[in-house]
Amino acid sequence: MARFGVENNDIEDFLFHFYTPSCPALQISIFFDRELVGVGWLDRGEISLSSVYFCFDPKHSDLSLGTYSVLAGLDYAREQGLQWNYLGYFVDGNRSTVYKNNFRPHEHFDWMTGEWQER
Repeated sequence: MARFGVENNDIEDFLFHFYTPSCPALQISIFFDRELVGVGWLDRGEISLSSVYFCFDPKHSDLSLGTYSVLAGLDYAREQGLQWNYLGYFVDGNRSTVYKNNFRPHEHFDWMTGEWQER
């Protein structure tokens, strides 16, 4: 099994460092023509929803599944009356997370100043 280009076949390490829930967790499964094409994991807080990880079948990259997963999360958060929806890590210039920058309004955490900045 590989994650972020690093091979790791230790399932116990994977479960401990990645899949051990710290709060109520949700899973979103996205199907296209009855085929599972994307899976996302989210944490649910008292007033927020936070995207932990999303993966998809690269042969369906033309479907913008990351964007679809954000929209599904936004719908869920709205239905549940949650105040915040964290899209997960965004790395400026990283092509895997660039789609998150398309959602407005949003805030970014500035690691240099320790403050949230509205964009």
